[in-house]
Amino acid sequence: MSQDKIRVLLARNDYQLLGSLYTDITGLEAPGDVARAKPGQGHFYVDLTVRLFAALWFTEQCRVLENLVCKKWRYCKRRNEAQLQDKVQLCAAVADVVASGTIGIPPFSIAVLLVRMGLGTFCGCDGQKNYKEHLDKLIATWAAKASGKAPGHEDSYDRDWYRAYVWLGDRFFEEGQYSKAAVYFQEALRAGGERASSDSRLLNQAAWTLCEIGRSAEAVEYAQQAVHLEPNDDAILDTLGIVYFACHDYDRSIEVLEQSIVVGLASGQTWNWSDGAQENRFHLVRSYMSAGRPADALRVLQEMKKAGGGSTWTQQAAELVEKASQD
Repeated sequence: MSQDKIRVLLARNDYQLLGSLYTDITGLEAPGDVARAKPGQGHFYVDLTVRLFAALWFTEQCRVLENLVCKKWRYCKRRNEAQLQDKVQLCAAVADVVASGTIGIPPFSIAVLLVRMGLGTFCGCDGQKNYKEHLDKLIATWAAKASGKAPGHEDSYDRDWYRAYVWLGDRFFEEGQYSKAAVYFQEALRAGGERASSDSRLLNQAAWTLCEIGRSAEAVEYAQQAVHLEPNDDAILDTLGIVYFACHDYDRSIEVLEQSIVVGLASGQTWNWSDGAQENRFHLVRSYMSAGRPADALRVLQEMKKAGGGSTWTQQAAELVEKASQD
């Protein structure tokens, strides 16, 4: 079965192979080579964006793959083995090596990509590696097509192609790799121009992630833009409050966090008992304590206990108030 899968993949070109990799990564079917129309925007190729995403993701795995091919499998010592002269068997062997790593996806499309690029480029024992140059060219090609900057694609492209960077940022964000996530969120904002700058979710993610890695001063503008676009979103207001807190601007943090709770309560009766509501209130307690307003912090803590009982956020808020009373 695995060799049949490999034969199918070997028959595909790079474009199709990146679509297979996208499917392996996300579990979603990659769109085919079909131009679709958007009213007032001409045609665009939805498939280019997912291929760019796959190429970017593959780039992020190259160091892991180099370690597997070179140090673990020692390809340079095995390249002349008789059974590896057959391309299908070579891909199957590489797939076994990849499957033993930590990438965590079906390994066949990765194995075929590695073999097609040349396994020697991932094994530096007897020569200079050049896979980065190859990948840089590949990504530049797909980015040019997706953004309409390649000849013949000026009027036929996906105007949301910057979302490839957003998807990659989300992937690293979910894995807790915030430094990498921040890189891709900011790249999305640079690449997407006006469309990206009007994406409140992207702005919010960029702000939160930058704040998480200690770059709160850079996060302020993104968080403010997100609130400007969505002034009645309690989660986006909460992010701006967190950013102000990280910048030690406690008065503005309190102002924004108080507004996030007002907005949340106005959104529906169930919000008051939600985990999001408790998180917003915890952030407000923290800001009150840092601003030297323990009475207000205690008032909000009582609201948390009434609304959510013994949630994690309530416990953390109680610990803050208790510690301050002992100091």
